[in-house]
Amino acid sequence: MIRLALLWHMHQPDYRDPASGQSVLPWVRMHALKDYRGMVDVLREYPGVRATINVVPSLTCQLLDYAEGRTDDHLRRVRDTPTAELHADERAFLLTHGFHAPHHRMIAPHPRYAELSARRGEGESWSLDDVRDLQVWHTLAWMDPDWLLRDSRLAALRAKGRQFSEDDKATLAAVERELLQSTIPALADAAAAGQVELSTSPFYHPILPLLCDTDTHLAVHPESPRPEPPFRWPRDARVQLSRASGAHASVFGRRPSGLWPSEGGVSDEVVQMATTEGFTWLASDEHVLARSLGEPMSRDHDGRPERAAQLYRPWHLSSVGEEGPRLVFRDQMLSDRIGFIYQSWDAEHAADDLVWRIRDSGARYVAQGGQGDPLIAIVLDGENAWEHYPDGGRPFLRAFYGRLQDAGDIAAVTMREAVASDGPVHQVSHLVPGSWIHADFSVWAGHEEDCRAWSALARARWCWERRSALVSSAASDRAYESLLAAEGSDWFWWYGDDHSSSLDGVFDGLFRTHLRRVYEALEWPVPDELRRPLGGARCVDGDGVMSRGW
Repeated sequence: MIRLALLWHMHQPDYRDPASGQSVLPWVRMHALKDYRGMVDVLREYPGVRATINVVPSLTCQLLDYAEGRTDDHLRRVRDTPTAELHADERAFLLTHGFHAPHHRMIAPHPRYAELSARRGEGESWSLDDVRDLQVWHTLAWMDPDWLLRDSRLAALRAKGRQFSEDDKATLAAVERELLQSTIPALADAAAAGQVELSTSPFYHPILPLLCDTDTHLAVHPESPRPEPPFRWPRDARVQLSRASGAHASVFGRRPSGLWPSEGGVSDEVVQMATTEGFTWLASDEHVLARSLGEPMSRDHDGRPERAAQLYRPWHLSSVGEEGPRLVFRDQMLSDRIGFIYQSWDAEHAADDLVWRIRDSGARYVAQGGQGDPLIAIVLDGENAWEHYPDGGRPFLRAFYGRLQDAGDIAAVTMREAVASDGPVHQVSHLVPGSWIHADFSVWAGHEEDCRAWSALARARWCWERRSALVSSAASDRAYESLLAAEGSDWFWWYGDDHSSSLDGVFDGLFRTHLRRVYEALEWPVPDELRRPLGGARCVDGDGVMSRGW
């Protein structure tokens, strides 16, 4: 029997402005409409299929803030404003940002939305009806595809297509509120029913090995630039882990068994921390295992694993012993096929190909002398891929889950169930620190811009260490919370030349806003470096305050 452990990782950066509590960008809300509840609903159609859903605590907090009305975002405020009352800058904002969706999958299928997209450079000639239709369509296109079909209110809006009214906008907003308010309960109910295991990540999604020591990156890339001063605060890594476990328990009623370290970032020290915190499993990438074993995780010309007997089994770190958490390493090729390949395939063909590859991988495990049942882990982002699939990926998921439910030789299990097997657990003496991208940390620590950001964070951290006792406990706590938020991986993702978007400046500005708040709470002058972009940032004013215009 092949044990297939599916893990869908749900994460968005913490977009909340620390001063106002409002979301600077709308992506938590938009993905909540399309993915978080929907992924649970599709899975529950196939009760024989179990899976793990990893929810980052800072995402959970943002979902609760939206559900309970504590946060909002500018795009939603502009949508809900009566069209005739929009100011010129709000109208321009909507025409600029009302088309943030993949055109082929989320705009082109809707004729009126596609028509508006083709006219987006003609804003001067837009009528009130045009603008109101855009106010509706930029949200309607992000709605869960299944809700668009089965919710009579959404189906009526979709059928109407154009010339929406203010009452139509109010109806859309009401459905949105229902979806936002039902997301966390849907996750909790699926977990209570036993079909879903909910796991967690460090609270603000930091990369734990880099919090312990940014020089960790040099172990693989000794030629890389180095922050001065370096960041070395393992205490913060422990806080991010313990806060995650506690927050998860307060929302979902039990502490998580499993940990997906942010970006799959692991090291010996991280495993030891996870052991102390009581986690029973954690996961990373196959190439981290390969580096740790000193042998490549090679594949043949068709991507099939040549070291299946090593990859498809749980491990433990010898320094923490067999009582420590089980280590599971994802199959990168299978995970990436879902994330990047199957989006252009027919759903039935894609599901057939994936299940064939799972079976073939299991057979290779046996042929290579693997003991016990093979454990194949597929771990990937559970949200961003689906906007590139037809109909939000629902046809593919249903085809895939249907085949798993009918398979007599594949058991789709949670991670907790996968590692609880009586099969053998193998020992690795040392984990070479790495992530699920290149098995290193180059994305977050390999550029001069990254180094400037880490150095700024390190200086703010030292300021807190020296001054926290000199201000009130409330001020000290505010400063430390801003530090923890600034440690998140997402700010560093956008520095350097390997990732970029039109919103680079927003991320740079929000990162520097968190650091500015540290100094302000500690009653210490804000360094000049935090008043200008740390990288090639745009749309940020001189004080690093977030621009409403993104």
